[in-house]
Amino acid sequence: MLKRLKNILVLLITLLLAGGVYMWFYPLNKGALKIMTGMTSYFIIEGENQTLCETDPCEIVLKSGSYHLEIRKDGYITESINVPVKRGRTDEVAVTLKKIPTLQPIEIAPEQTDKNRELPEALRNRPLIAPAWDPSGEKLVFWDPEDEKVKLWDKSGIMPVAALKNMKEDLEWHWSPDASQLAGILETDIYFIDIKRTSRKKIITPFLPLNLTWSPAGSYLLANDSKNELYKIEAAERTIEAIGQTLDLGNAVWEDGDTLIYFTYNEEKNESLIESFSVSDRGTRAIMRKTDFKIEKVLAERGGMIYFYSPAETNWYQLTY
Repeated sequence: MLKRLKNILVLLITLLLAGGVYMWFYPLNKGALKIMTGMTSYFIIEGENQTLCETDPCEIVLKSGSYHLEIRKDGYITESINVPVKRGRTDEVAVTLKKIPTLQPIEIAPEQTDKNRELPEALRNRPLIAPAWDPSGEKLVFWDPEDEKVKLWDKSGIMPVAALKNMKEDLEWHWSPDASQLAGILETDIYFIDIKRTSRKKIITPFLPLNLTWSPAGSYLLANDSKNELYKIEAAERTIEAIGQTLDLGNAVWEDGDTLIYFTYNEEKNESLIESFSVSDRGTRAIMRKTDFKIEKVLAERGGMIYFYSPAETNWYQLTY
């Protein structure tokens, strides 16, 4: 009798433990996401499942884990997000949906930087190497072969900012957007110069860097290699990171502080594709595909306006949301 009671007790304990484990890993192993778009009548897609959201925020309940979600709404670009769902928690996720853009022809060509601006009179008879104007056109940097120094010209005069030895004609300068920093490139060497501190750092890249592009905040550089693979270069940490994305920076402009807008052209199909790429989350998004339409150039103006040039149409087009 005692043995039978003991067996029943063991069975009950086993069932309780099994029930507890089941509750922990199945019914209770869930979390929720509140998706906030500021809109209604959109879909949240998770795999083969979709949820129609008639109100905002829209809450969905999922098992704990990592998910790739798509937010879709008619007339808007589909947004993709990668989010974790944590057991017993409800987390809020804000998503901004943008209208599907159009290309609108403009009558006046966008303002383009004059790279052939004349040298100031004080420098016209000097042997300058790699003169380059800042974004405002008020400062000029150059390398002076007479004393092997990087110098800066403005209306107040000429100021040395750093010493660099053995520079060549192939030297190129790239100003940061706020004109506080310079990136000089010569073959695989990149020289970062802080103008205010008159200090410099050097990074040697394992590839020939092409199409150097400062981030809008001036915190890092992007560069291509010969295959248009994308790299992120940070001066402060002296790091070079392969991003794992093929993107020709010569055909790209910044849309905001993190996102590049770029185009590709398929000559065989006579088709242009406009896409965006987020540097922070490494996500690519198709924006527009146009057949029988060749895009040759992209340009961004201050204020966020983005323009594309079509040589066949001999016209500039503004990307309009």
